[in-house]
Amino acid sequence: SETQAQNEASMARTSTLVLWGAALLALLAVARGLSISIAANQEECFYEQVAAGTDLGLLYQVTEGGALDIDVRVLGPDDQELYQTTKQSEGKYFFIASADGFYKFCFSNRMSTVTHKSLSFDIKVGKNMQDQAPSSDFVDDQLAPAIMVLADGIRSISAEEKYMRQREMVHRDTTESTNARVLWWSVLETSSLVGMSVFQIYYLRTMFEVRRRV
Repeated sequence: SETQAQNEASMARTSTLVLWGAALLALLAVARGLSISIAANQEECFYEQVAAGTDLGLLYQVTEGGALDIDVRVLGPDDQELYQTTKQSEGKYFFIASADGFYKFCFSNRMSTVTHKSLSFDIKVGKNMQDQAPSSDFVDDQLAPAIMVLADGIRSISAEEKYMRQREMVHRDTTESTNARVLWWSVLETSSLVGMSVFQIYYLRTMFEVRRRV
């Protein structure tokens, strides 16, 4: 009957909404946030297998060690260099995978011979545009794209929040280190002034005592 058909269509749309909601949560969860320590003269690489057309992103920031700099490379499945930068303390790189396979994200501390480097980074894996087939259904044509846009927006906000949090942590550590150096310099300066004053008083007293004896 017509009522039964409408009920089945409504249930189908509800199921589709549930699936898209689960996809939204999955999209938000597909991110690798790590903090690592790289020894001097070493390189660490991480791999992500994706299909062609998938959105990929890398956010990184050095949090400790030396001049807070690191060399970064992103390589494609054919080892073609997609992104390369040297001696950077932080950065972002977003791109769309051009082929199926493993994409390599490398962090190098080979410029340092003594100091290790600590850094935090996120590898973001977004949606695949090639998987979105056209459909005449209302949910697929209008609601699904809106959900994907919402997922991208939330993911971008989350990534920016982590990025700003890492920057705040680095700046806080720098400020605390500077304050400690200023404090110890002030203590040293005060001690030097007190020592010089004591020496001058002692020297003047000794000089006057010698004159008095003469």
